[in-house]
Amino acid sequence: MIFTFNKFFKISFLYPLLFWVFLPSYGQIDFLTPFEKNKLRTSTYTQCIDFYKSLDSKNKKIKMLEAGPSDVGDPVHLVVIDKDGYSTPEKIRAKGRAILMINNGIHPGEPEGIDASMMLSRELVSIQKNNKILDHVSIIIIPIYNVGGAQMRNNHTRANQNGPESYGFRGNRNYLDLNRDYIKCDSRNAKTFTRIYNKWDPDVFVETHTSDGADYPYNITLLASQKNKLSEPISKLMYLQMMPTLFEEMRTENDEMIQYVNVEDTPKKGIYGFLDNPRFSTGFATLHHSFPLMIETHMLKPFETRVHSTLKLLTILINYTSLHHHEIKEARKLAILQSKQANFVTLKWKLDASQADTLLFRGYETELTTYPELQLSLYNFNSEKKFIQNIPYYNTYIKEIEVRKPKFYILPKAYEEVAERLMANRVQLIPLTKDTIVDASFYKITELTSPKEPYENHFYHNKVGIIKMNLSYPYFKGDYIISTDQAAARFLTETLEPQGVDSYFAWNFFDAILQRKEYFSDYLFAPIADQILLKDPILKSKYLHKINTDSEFASNKSARLEYIYENSSAAEPYYKIYPVARIE
Repeated sequence: MIFTFNKFFKISFLYPLLFWVFLPSYGQIDFLTPFEKNKLRTSTYTQCIDFYKSLDSKNKKIKMLEAGPSDVGDPVHLVVIDKDGYSTPEKIRAKGRAILMINNGIHPGEPEGIDASMMLSRELVSIQKNNKILDHVSIIIIPIYNVGGAQMRNNHTRANQNGPESYGFRGNRNYLDLNRDYIKCDSRNAKTFTRIYNKWDPDVFVETHTSDGADYPYNITLLASQKNKLSEPISKLMYLQMMPTLFEEMRTENDEMIQYVNVEDTPKKGIYGFLDNPRFSTGFATLHHSFPLMIETHMLKPFETRVHSTLKLLTILINYTSLHHHEIKEARKLAILQSKQANFVTLKWKLDASQADTLLFRGYETELTTYPELQLSLYNFNSEKKFIQNIPYYNTYIKEIEVRKPKFYILPKAYEEVAERLMANRVQLIPLTKDTIVDASFYKITELTSPKEPYENHFYHNKVGIIKMNLSYPYFKGDYIISTDQAAARFLTETLEPQGVDSYFAWNFFDAILQRKEYFSDYLFAPIADQILLKDPILKSKYLHKINTDSEFASNKSARLEYIYENSSAAEPYYKIYPVARIE
């Protein structure tokens, strides 16, 4: 398939796009944003919040709400824009409107969305305009998600970025990257976001960013959640209709857009579709069957250009959502139904490098540049030497790990942090009414890899090996039985299956099972082990074989006793047993 963008079909919008030159509709200087007053500046947290509060006080279509705590004293806010001034999702959905969510400032050093959304909001609620766009869509905006990072302003940490004059810091006040925190939910910000997201259940979700990496002529790129791991009804509508329209409309606005440029070296060798696992915003939204998008402007373009490109794309996306609100909502309903009925769930994907589409790409040639003081030569991009050519676009992922979905899981209530995160994501948990011994399928963890240094506050487990076994396991009154026949089935399965790439096991919520709790003294256990071998000829045969074939084992007395202990009835019954039952 060849993507040339000028061959995409175009859907004419029923509603005119908003003007790109924004002047405050109320005729008051207070409604000019800091960016409009100085194109090199981005709004501070205080200026941004005060701006929305002022809009709220002047127009009933916009509501400014405190959504919950952040990593610092100031809260995370939520802006609701609705034709009738409704500020609850129930009232908005009763009108048949779609809900589109914009998340800004997750990395406050990438602030284009913050400033673009302020101008966009002002125009959407303008008392001088009859914006029919709001007939079929309501918009909710997190003005600045990473509040603590926004308040740690500087002008140097984003060394490769072309403005603004000063900006926030990527990490939050706990030094966490919030775009790795959607599943593990360590931060107060993420807990607040989870409540917002699940209360409003947006049909379309978009997050605003600035890209680092290769240089190229495009002002803006777009990352849609990877097509293969999206639910089929959403993937079809997004990739066959929504995305082509967004690209075509941006081209019509003389601001041609390209897919997110994820490369290993130079775009000439190809672009790779980004696998947005559930730790990322779009991956998280995928588990909830939303239409997830991420805007990435180019860090080397002037800040003013980046803000206006973001503004254009947000406006086009809102128009599209309004025009196609019915198809979007119907696709989500079908996706949820299919998820409930599915027998298998994919836990891990891998790139199929044998499949590639062809993408028409405008780029810059690379050339070797020597830096004498560094005594280094590196390839650089020369913006004076442009090329246009078809390049490979690798965006097909295939299943690497797939699991049959059980009918029920059982989770001990002792894992309170896991239960809280499941319930926050609308997973229904039913407490057991009495103590019981459950015969079910369980996993034993046989191997895993973990980093030597922590990744985002955790020693994340990868390459998790398991064996499946049937066991009798004790559960107690108040432990949770969880049906997979529910709307949140995909979220439930991908987080409770230990081999899930962003499972709660991977993020260390069950690590205590990986350490044995009972021990023995060698001189006391030796006579017991001797009798065990006497009574168990099969174990004795394995033990002798290991002695004769493994010289290191044969010379290690402790290892030999450990072998008998671990392979006999004396061993801990639940060591390395993942404590979540699967009722098949």
